[in-house]
Amino acid sequence: MNYEEFICRIRAEVKEKMGEKAQVERRRITKNNGVELEGITITEEGQKISPMVYLDEYYHIYEKGVPLPEITEDILRIYEQSRKSIPETPEFYTDYKKVKARLACKLVNYEKNKKQLSRVPYIRCLDLALVFYYAMEEKDIGRGTILIYNSHLDLWGITKEQLYEMARKNTPRLLPYEFKEMRELLAESFEDDGEVIDEELPMYVLSNRDHQFGSVNMIYDSVLSEVGKRIGDDFYILPSSIHECIIIPVKTRATREELKNMVWDINRTQVLPEEVLSDNVYFYDRENHRLSL
Repeated sequence: MNYEEFICRIRAEVKEKMGEKAQVERRRITKNNGVELEGITITEEGQKISPMVYLDEYYHIYEKGVPLPEITEDILRIYEQSRKSIPETPEFYTDYKKVKARLACKLVNYEKNKKQLSRVPYIRCLDLALVFYYAMEEKDIGRGTILIYNSHLDLWGITKEQLYEMARKNTPRLLPYEFKEMRELLAESFEDDGEVIDEELPMYVLSNRDHQFGSVNMIYDSVLSEVGKRIGDDFYILPSSIHECIIIPVKTRATREELKNMVWDINRTQVLPEEVLSDNVYFYDRENHRLSL
């Protein structure tokens, strides 16, 4: 069964399970960096917001031998969990006083997201753009995000600058930064495999406690200044994804070519296309508190 047939079969299976009480529609959504993902939305009667379940990964699972009924059941389980996170009154998002405490910001690539940036408030930062989102936190399904569009600003009656100030203040509170040696993180993940780290190239990872959109810590001079104090040196920042950055002290004397090749390789072998931040390398000057390409 090819991908097109798979999509049609899944939609039909879900529709049969849900019955007449729901509409099941096929949708294509553009994610970060212009990556397009296919999915279905399930809308029950009286429901104003429809959760979307992406199907690209399910097709890969199907190709590995997982039967369609099992996939359908998992989709319905994911839908049920997602539905619980939707407020009973979507008008909740129209009240700025109710949402402002959970507005946060993240970094994306400017060039790769130009089309989307025309519809959302953003702040340009070197080759990147700072965009904003509402950070959901639900007991049943965990965390989720809702991107903030220009229409939200009109709805709330606030400016982009007001949004920036609120989100910049909230982000460290909602997602405190985390700074660890790469060796320490690998040891946590692979127990005794810490010896794989090259002693001649000490590396650290800057993110946040949830490892979600942790690269945003690059915009906080207080964080970069603290990192500089801890390693006792100026440093290079390698954007390993939208979620984290690799920090390398200048004293390692790594060449520009080596660093750029490292980022290029990470972005093409270790990171999903929608999670790539940049192919560039950044430099932080502690004395002048300056971040640059």
